[in-house]
Amino acid sequence: MNIYQENRNEGNAIIKIQIAKSDYESKVKETLKEYRKKMSMNGFRPGHVPTGLINKMYGKAVLTEEINKLVNDSLTKYVKDEQITLLGNPLPIENEELIIDFDEQTDYEFAYEIGIAPKVEVQINQETEFPYYEVAMEEKLVDNTIENYRNRFGKYEKNEVSAPDAYLKGDFLQMNEDGSFKDDGFLANDAFLFVRSTQEGKWKEIFAQTKVGEIHFFKLSEVIKTPNEAAMLLRLPNDEGNEFFNAYFRFTITEINTFCKAELNKEFFLAVYGSENIETEEHFREQVKLQVRRELLSLADQRFLYDVKRELLKTYEPQLPLPEDFLKRWLFTIQPDNPNESDEELQNRIDREFPMFIYDLKWQLVRDQISRNNNIVVTEEEMVESAMYDTYMQSQQYGLPEMPYEKLRNIAQQALKNEENRNRIFDQKMDLKVLRYLKGAVKLNSQEITLDELNEKYRSEQINFAS
Repeated sequence: MNIYQENRNEGNAIIKIQIAKSDYESKVKETLKEYRKKMSMNGFRPGHVPTGLINKMYGKAVLTEEINKLVNDSLTKYVKDEQITLLGNPLPIENEELIIDFDEQTDYEFAYEIGIAPKVEVQINQETEFPYYEVAMEEKLVDNTIENYRNRFGKYEKNEVSAPDAYLKGDFLQMNEDGSFKDDGFLANDAFLFVRSTQEGKWKEIFAQTKVGEIHFFKLSEVIKTPNEAAMLLRLPNDEGNEFFNAYFRFTITEINTFCKAELNKEFFLAVYGSENIETEEHFREQVKLQVRRELLSLADQRFLYDVKRELLKTYEPQLPLPEDFLKRWLFTIQPDNPNESDEELQNRIDREFPMFIYDLKWQLVRDQISRNNNIVVTEEEMVESAMYDTYMQSQQYGLPEMPYEKLRNIAQQALKNEENRNRIFDQKMDLKVLRYLKGAVKLNSQEITLDELNEKYRSEQINFAS
């Protein structure tokens, strides 16, 4: 076997693998021999099917499988031995000179195009300065958080009179434009209309003040914003919304439900924080303050990490040439099949998203170099703990009861078997560890700033960390 590399240009190369008959012959014979031992066929004793017949039935498949395994193993070993850091995965090269014929050939050549990560030398020291925005604690942030919780744990209650946040239940009967009954007019009983979702103007005001038993007559498009919403209101398939969007209806209100925020009581405090020790509004407010402080610290760290990324990438950009044509072709090959997206549409989407992909990839190269220089690693246990935290937060978001530790851990371990989940959690954890290192390794130019000022300061960069 012969394996070697041909450099194309910076960050791009071809690996060629030449395989001779002697590289695979003994393994193929050994595999076919095992097939013969286990083979059972009418007319022959078990294990005594003629070798020629075994070769005819399975020889090509075994040869193909063995050569593919040999190529993959050789390619992996070569990359490891040569200490090549790949970008993406190797792409097989197919052309007329490399046509493989397993029936006629005994020697084979395979070629793979690879993207090679550039080597970047990152220097971090106390002379390196970055801004660090300490987001000020404001009472209005505490107030807003409490209001959000009250809305989240609030509920709808029946009422005789409507309100701006109510939803109305009633019967929609299609009428003629003059208000007379329409023969075979469409009827939707017990339909739901949310006041907030109606068009701005007269009807929104009317519905915010209406009462049970009142009857309203209107053109549906004056109330509902789109044909799809009309279809949802009348409980029809989406494609039938257009038929009734400009039709006239009589709406008889049979029930009104208005939204009531959660009361500030012990039951509410328990629902929010899961602790029976919070008994007063004052104690609850202190807990909310602690939560807001943690969130503001997280926002400050996010902003700091963004500034670090931006400045380091600006500094080390000359050391980060990437094989962009190769990467686009690789991205194309790894996209899941989508029957609703043509190849041209897929390529256009890759082109649109490519600048952000390149930005993230360059940061990953810089970050990984910082982690190697400073022995920063993410352990498997840390990955599991992060996945457990994600699972816990999702269960809290949906109001599910707390799971036993072992069940939570099992779900987290299953989630880590998904490569996309695993990569996402690893990147988050490594970003956090590098962030902590950098906060202690560089000079921080601390500045206090309000959340509104922070959002306004970076609004032009389309970054808004909180609303």
